[in-house]
Amino acid sequence: MTKRPAAPKPPPHLPPVPDGFTYLDSVLPSCQSEKLGLAICIDHVDPAQRQFEKRFVVQHVVADTVKTDDWNEVLQIISKAEDDLLSWNAEKHLFEKP
Repeated sequence: MTKRPAAPKPPPHLPPVPDGFTYLDSVLPSCQSEKLGLAICIDHVDPAQRQFEKRFVVQHVVADTVKTDDWNEVLQIISKAEDDLLSWNAEKHLFEKP
């Protein structure tokens, strides 16, 4: 059986990867949570070197994309997504808060 390669670790100059998120090392550093349906792209600290207008781009599968330079705003979006998260209760046949 072959070993899976270790997940990449974010460079130290990036904000810490939020709990429940997986760091992805792609064209832009990013992290995602399949459970919350969120992906966060993290652009360069220096605005002159950015590909996007803002440093953080938060994409949600069913909501608008949010662009911000404020990491605390990103954490608020994650918190709200966690609060809004519903789970399927097979016994009751409905979605409910976990």
